Formats: sequence, C-alpha cells, structure tokens
Amino acid sequence: MTLAGSSLGTNVASSSDALRGSFGSYRAIDTDIAQNQARKTRRLTLPVLAVGGEKTSAKGRQRR
Repeated sequence: MTLAGSSLGTNVASSSDALRGSFGSYRAIDTDIAQNQARKTRRLTLPVLAVGGEKTSAKGRQRR
C-alpha cells in the first residue's frame, strides 16, 4: 500500500499546514546555497571519515 492510497496520505496531503511544511526546504534553498558557499571557505575542526567507491569523483580533494 502506498502512502497516497492510505487514509493517512489523504489527510496529510489535504492539510495546508502539512503542505506548507513539506515545501519549507524548497523555500529555504537560496539561503542554504549561500550558507554552503560560506562554509566552503573554512576548514573543519573535527575529524571526518569520507568513503568513496570506484565511481566517486574526487574533484576538489587535496592531499596534505
């Protein structure tokens, strides 16, 4: 059964608050882009484990 076919899906889809909430991430995308651009200028201060595979792009990767 899909969410759209259930009574829960019908209730969620018909609620204006639920729709407003679900579109919030799309409304915030311009802010997210600006914040991500600013974050790229600073190095992280904590250890990070990055995992890639055979088809992983390593653009921007720097070896130290």
